[in-house]
Amino acid sequence: MCSSDLTIGVVLVIGWMATQYKGSLTDLKLRNEILFQAQEIASTINEDHIEKLSFTLDDRTNPGFMRIRSQLISYGKYLGNLTGIYSMVLKDGKIVFGPEDYDEDDPLASPPGTIYKMPDDPLQQSFADGIPRVVGPFTDEYGTFISAYAPVLSRVSGEIVLIIGIDILADNWTREIHRDRGL
Repeated sequence: MCSSDLTIGVVLVIGWMATQYKGSLTDLKLRNEILFQAQEIASTINEDHIEKLSFTLDDRTNPGFMRIRSQLISYGKYLGNLTGIYSMVLKDGKIVFGPEDYDEDDPLASPPGTIYKMPDDPLQQSFADGIPRVVGPFTDEYGTFISAYAPVLSRVSGEIVLIIGIDILADNWTREIHRDRGL
């Protein structure tokens, strides 16, 4: 093997390692960004509005529901790169959806009170310990996503009253990582 072949081989290996490293950095940056966004949104949700929700279809006419939904829609438009923003609570031992930024006719939309049939373990852990998390990619009944979860805590008791979730389609996530690797 001549030295030019060895040099080309070394350059290719180093280039491959650099692109892998760049992809890892992009993945970490994106995870930190959506976690931060979920926490920021959770910090703005008024607990008084949550207390007035029943997490049933009746909420669609509830002013508190409409206020939270309006907030989530505004955040979704501002952030732009997300698949969706939604809220969840534990009700009768099941995770159910509340206000979200999806249009009612969107295939990813869940009417208030819809039971989340395939929640991931980290979401259940966040309900148990109140720790914000980023997970994925994972697949549920809605598709394959990277998700961030952030709790809304009661000002009085410190208990979790709601969890805000943010989803990004895994395909969009992967595309972003590949784009940065290509650079």
